[in-house]
Amino acid sequence: MIAASPVGALAVAAYVALLGALLHVGPSAPAARRAGAWSVLLTLAVVLGGGALWFTGVQVFIIKKLCIWCAVAHTLGIILSAALLILAPVGGGMLIRLGRAGVMIALGLVLLGALVAGQSLQRLPLHETRMTGDFDTGPGPDRQIGFTVNQGQFVFNPHQHPTLGSPDAKRIIFYLFDYACPHCRELHEQLDLVRQRYGDEQLGIVALPAPYNPNCNPAIEFLERNFVDSCDLAKVGLAVWHADRSQYEAFDRWIYAQPLPLSLAAARDKARSLVGAEAFDQAEASDAVAEHVTRGVTLFQHIGAAGLPQLFYGAVTLPGRPESPQVLFEVLERELGIAPRP
Repeated sequence: MIAASPVGALAVAAYVALLGALLHVGPSAPAARRAGAWSVLLTLAVVLGGGALWFTGVQVFIIKKLCIWCAVAHTLGIILSAALLILAPVGGGMLIRLGRAGVMIALGLVLLGALVAGQSLQRLPLHETRMTGDFDTGPGPDRQIGFTVNQGQFVFNPHQHPTLGSPDAKRIIFYLFDYACPHCRELHEQLDLVRQRYGDEQLGIVALPAPYNPNCNPAIEFLERNFVDSCDLAKVGLAVWHADRSQYEAFDRWIYAQPLPLSLAAARDKARSLVGAEAFDQAEASDAVAEHVTRGVTLFQHIGAAGLPQLFYGAVTLPGRPESPQVLFEVLERELGIAPRP
C-alpha cells in the first residue's frame, strides 16, 4: 500500500539539509560558515550512511528480500557518506578541530541510534475505529462471520469464498488483494509463512479480490498500467475456485510465482489446465464470479479505498504489507490469541 512514511519524510529532510550545507562549503564562503556547514555534513554523513546500512540489513536479514531500487539508493547514500567523512577538513590547521568533529560524529551516532530504536519498537498500525466484530457462529458448513465497517454490515460464510487453509479454522481473517499489486504479492509470501507457523486448524484466510481497476472498482479513479487486466485476473482465480475448489491453492501458488506484469492469457491457460477448459469457461462467465468481485470491491469501498493489501479480523485492521513476517506474527498472536504450532 502506498502511504506516507515517517522514515521517508526524515530521509527527505536529511537530504535537503545536506544539500543546503553543501551550498556553503565552497571557497567563496566565509571560514566560519564553511566550518559550520562541514560540521552539519559530518553529522548527516553518520546518520545517512549508518541508516543506509541499517535498512539494507533489515532487507537482507529480516525481510529476506532485497528491493533493487532501495539497494541502489542505499549504496549511493553509503558512498556519499564515506566521501564526506574522508573529505571533511578535520585536524590541525583545518577548518574543524578534532574535538568538534568528534562531537558532531557522536551526535550523528545518537540520532542514528534513535532512528534504529524507533523503527525496532514500531508496531504495525491497527485501525480499530473502522470496524466492529459482531459475531462468528463457529465451525461448520453454515458458519457465519459478521462485522460492521463504517456503518456497512457484512456477513461472510468462509465456506462460500476462496479460503487459504480451512474455513473451519479457529480464527478467520480476511484478505483484500489484487494479483498485480506488488505489496499484495509480498504480503502473500508472509501469509505462506503464517500458515506454516500456525497451521490451518488455527487460522484460515478468506481471499477477497478487490481489483485496482476502475472498470470493475468505482473507488479507483485512474487505470495504472500494471492493473489493466486486474478485473479479468480476479475472475480467473475465482473461476478456478468455482469450477474445482481443490485446485484453487494450486492456481494461487502459480500466479504469485509469475513475474509482473502478469499475462491474462497465461493465467487462463493455467486455469484451464487445472480444472478443464469447459468447466473454467462456464465458471468465468457465471454471475457467481461477478458477484464475488463485486463483494470484494464493496468491502474495499467501505474501508475507505485505503489501498491494498488489507488484512482484517473483527475490529482489527492491518493495512498494507507489514515490514517483516515477525511483525505480522506478533500482531496475529496478540490480537487473535493464536500460538505457533509445537
